[in-house]
Amino acid sequence: HEVRRLASSGLGFESETRMVVNVGLWSSQYSTRPARNAFVNLAGERLRAVPGVQSVAVAGTIPLLGPPPTTVLNEGQRIETEVAAVSPTYFSVLEIPVVRGRVFTAESPDEAVVSRSFAVRMWGAQEPLGQRVKLGRTVTVVGVVNDVVTRASTQNLPQVYLPFEANARVW
Repeated sequence: HEVRRLASSGLGFESETRMVVNVGLWSSQYSTRPARNAFVNLAGERLRAVPGVQSVAVAGTIPLLGPPPTTVLNEGQRIETEVAAVSPTYFSVLEIPVVRGRVFTAESPDEAVVSRSFAVRMWGAQEPLGQRVKLGRTVTVVGVVNDVVTRASTQNLPQVYLPFEANARVW
């Protein structure tokens, strides 16, 4: 009932014609970033070859099953947020509008896309593009997207998105 209620109120992303495949890469065979990326790239190629598949995206987490909260520190401000590693196609596949700037590329590990609510909480009326955020290392904001529902039963947190290929962890 909760998911149906959320869907009727607007999730912030397209869910009707999308399919999610959850893959856990727990084997020691995938313990390095290059091994994980090779698997993900091959799986993406194979999925794109399936008749009817129009596009494929990769994410370390998906909307409604958001990642655990992370505290971001920036110039004395502490903001509770969700950090997700996603492919550059994530936003177009889920039809999450980019409202400012652009999406990062797979080859840009130090770039980030943030949700509108993150930008407002962090910088208020200031221009978010070009701002820097410390997440273990410093990343530069290149885009702002609309907020999406990331939790089915709890309060949504602002989001920070990083390029999957450079930031994916073993789960």
